Amino acid sequence: MLFSLFHWQVNRVIDIKLKKVGVPNVNMLTLSGEFDLSDQDRAQGLLPEILTESCNGVIVDLTGVTYMDEAGIETLIYYLQELTRIGIYMAAIVKPESGLMNKLKRFGIFDCVGIKVFSSVGEAEAAIKADRCK
Repeated sequence: MLFSLFHWQVNRVIDIKLKKVGVPNVNMLTLSGEFDLSDQDRAQGLLPEILTESCNGVIVDLTGVTYMDEAGIETLIYYLQELTRIGIYMAAIVKPESGLMNKLKRFGIFDCVGIKVFSSVGEAEAAIKADRCK
């Protein structure tokens, strides 16, 4: 039993996938697992890959994240700042009653930083479409 606990702690990683969604020129970054300081550089290093020439929206799906420390939150803020600087809309998807949602609220991610959060890909896609129509 002790070995399996140790094995779990050594191998905890975040799985990061990049894909297209139903809205043209929008990329989705899906994260699942545990996001901590050891994953920050890798996640931030993906930004150039996310930003293809035609990209004008990014959805960050956090519904599969089971743990996120301050480094993960800093990465979300980094994404938002970089994307906003170049005029790209960012939306996050978080389970409404999850521990992650509560943590993000405590850190002021939505009120102070301005990350727009939704509970589904469909809601995020609709928000990006509406933002383009302004």
